Formats: sequence, C-alpha cells, structure tokens
Amino acid sequence: GSATLGTWSVYSHNQVTPDWRSELTYSQGRERSVYDARLAAFPYDSWAITRTRTLNWTNAIALGSWLLTAGVEHQRQAIDSADSYGTTLARERDVTSLFAGISGNEGPHAFQFNVRHDDAQGLPARTTGYLGYGWQFAPAWKLIATASTAFNLPPLGYLYDVFSGNPALRPETARSVELGLQWAESGH
Repeated sequence: GSATLGTWSVYSHNQVTPDWRSELTYSQGRERSVYDARLAAFPYDSWAITRTRTLNWTNAIALGSWLLTAGVEHQRQAIDSADSYGTTLARERDVTSLFAGISGNEGPHAFQFNVRHDDAQGLPARTTGYLGYGWQFAPAWKLIATASTAFNLPPLGYLYDVFSGNPALRPETARSVELGLQWAESGH
C-alpha cells in the first residue's frame, strides 16, 4: 500500500488594535491511499481519498495580564473510495466548533480556563473543557493542577466503509486530572 498526503493553507493575521489580534485561516488537506494485493491468493485492490477543508477564525485580546481567546471553526470532511469488487463509498460531514478561553497570572498564581463546543453532523454535539491552576510557591518551584475533558470523532472510513465500517461508533471520550510539581532553575 501507499499513501500520498498534501496540504495547503492561506491565512490573514491582523493586529486590529494594540490589544486585539485576529487570525483567519482557510486550509485543505488531502490523502490518497492505495492498497494493491492483486498478486495475492485472493486478488484485491482499493483506493481512498479523504479531504478536509477548514475555515478558522481565532481572536486573541490582551486584558492586562490576562489573555482572552475566542473563535469559530467550520470543517468539511469527505471520503471517496472504491475497490476491485465495484464497491464505492462517498460520504461527507460538517463539523462546526465554537471555542473560548482565558488565561493569566495574579502574583504567584496562574489560571487557565478553556471551553469548546463541537457539533458534528450526524452525532450528538459535545462540549469539552480545560481548567488549570499553577502556584509559584518558591522561585524554582511551581505546583500545577489541571482537569480536562476531550473527545475524538471516528473517521468517516471507520463509520461507513462497506467491509469494516460501523455507523454506530460514537466519539472516543476522555477525562483527565493531573497534579504536578515543577522545578526550574538556571536554564534547567
């Protein structure tokens, strides 16, 4: 088998005001996968092309020692495939995401809060988040605590492939909690 990958993007990064940076990005990714087993005992070949088109608008606003970020992203995901048995697959889905976050410091205390809402066509919408805290209790020592949730959409081929697809697959989900102690001194 072989795979060919290609990506490109065009973007505009704009400093709207001294405290507000806005970024607009359009990107495309394409992967072509070919599986060739025509010389095997049971000859078979197939190809698949997956495409992702993404439009993202992200804004960052400085508020003193705090940074507020917010944005929206729209993604069109598509798969087209065929094989030597005449089986074809052509599916698309849209994913729209809204996200926001705030991070900053107050003396020895650092805070970060992020939230993201993803609405994928054909699946229940999901909201995930991140909450982080850091306390610099000594010049070289920092205590860190975080909690987060996440999810990962199943690829279109996993859902709809004629031979192995399962349209009942749901996104993978994760919950994470972390407690850490950090030491940094003299470049170490």
